[in-house]
Amino acid sequence: AYYNVIYIIQYGLIHFDLFLKTSSSTDEKIFLKCADWIFNNAKTFKNDSVCWPSIKPNLKYNLPAGWVSAMYQGQAISLLLRVAQHTNFQKYFDLCDKAFLFFNYTIEEGGAKYIDADNNIWLEEYPSLPPTMVMNGFVYATFGVLDYYRATENHNAKALYELCIKTLKQNMHCYHRWYWSVYDKMKQ
Repeated sequence: AYYNVIYIIQYGLIHFDLFLKTSSSTDEKIFLKCADWIFNNAKTFKNDSVCWPSIKPNLKYNLPAGWVSAMYQGQAISLLLRVAQHTNFQKYFDLCDKAFLFFNYTIEEGGAKYIDADNNIWLEEYPSLPPTMVMNGFVYATFGVLDYYRATENHNAKALYELCIKTLKQNMHCYHRWYWSVYDKMKQ
């Protein structure tokens, strides 16, 4: 048994939404506890950025323990911003700033950003080479960038968000298979 970063983040987001609907103190305690776990388990990356490395390897994409995910980053930012706005605690805002900086780093630099041959930016859920280009992870990471932009009006976040939307527009058709969609672009 181990603590899975993305499950903790998603559990926190679920209970934040429930709290908004019900004002339940139980839901509030849960999302605050999840946010505190995320806060306390952030790892310094480079140049004052932070990330949440996976404890377990990912065998499907051949990633050793300690791999980092843009999806984790995006969803962590989304949760932390909601908690920051709810509590008005500066520590959560500050951690979001550091988490956003992680998006500056490419896979080759140990980060999770990939730039393809068409100069499209991919925020990789599973940062490997060759790149995976997992659509849902990319979208969740992009939501985090958008949340960060909306909360901070950071011009770098706006620029990254617009580049991600460009990537989506130019590549969405690659995921369509009749009435289905494919998970990643690795084997296409």
